[in-house]
Amino acid sequence: MSLGADHLIARRPRLGPIMTAYHPEVSILFAEHSAALGFVPKSVERQWAALAQVCALHAVTPNAVTRQMLDASHTALEDAAVRLGVRRHDNRHAILFGLQASLFHSGSATSRPSPGPAGPPLRGTAGRTCPPCWRKP
Repeated sequence: MSLGADHLIARRPRLGPIMTAYHPEVSILFAEHSAALGFVPKSVERQWAALAQVCALHAVTPNAVTRQMLDASHTALEDAAVRLGVRRHDNRHAILFGLQASLFHSGSATSRPSPGPAGPPLRGTAGRTCPPCWRKP
């Protein structure tokens, strides 16, 4: 069951801790990988919460999130905030860019991080044989 963007914006559920409870190994690996990229703990926590929102909107697990889902979720949450008159988080774009970077460098995404819509996949990433480092085999 997926949650709507309006519900996520209006209620502001704490999805990060909930997703950690259901996916503890993925949470630990994600945090370790993001920290290795230089993100501070609060930034990693916010990236994980943003990933949890994407998972809730699309009713998928963290290892099934695609760049298209990230982009669609970002748009849906921005539109819901405007519609409901709720001020968005000041660093939302930076958080999502960091999440894209973490997913890209872990091998979970084939398109490079960008502040706008997804660009084309990078050459040499199609047919990748190594599994993403934070996903369970």
